[in-house]
Amino acid sequence: MDDAAFQQQAQQARAQAEAQAEAMARREQMLVRIMTPEARERLATVRLVNEARAAAAEDHFLQLAANGQLDAKVNDSRLKDVLEAQGAAPRSKITFARRTHDDDDW
Repeated sequence: MDDAAFQQQAQQARAQAEAQAEAMARREQMLVRIMTPEARERLATVRLVNEARAAAAEDHFLQLAANGQLDAKVNDSRLKDVLEAQGAAPRSKITFARRTHDDDDW
């Protein structure tokens, strides 16, 4: 790979990283505007445990804000409701079949 192609590729990578950082900053700024500090703190705690779940909650509230469906800031109890609704997916149940043979040496 020649030097010019390498420089162009490095420049594209820098531009992409800057664009991604700018998008994250805009997203964070929007969350600050639509969420109370307590809700943001809870969301940060959830992010430590399950990043996908926190991102889904953020996406939900950002979509509501974009559509003009938020009438007030998202508080802690509303965030809890959304997180509980997300976690309502049924879990698979594991059952163990115990052997009850009379010929066991145990």
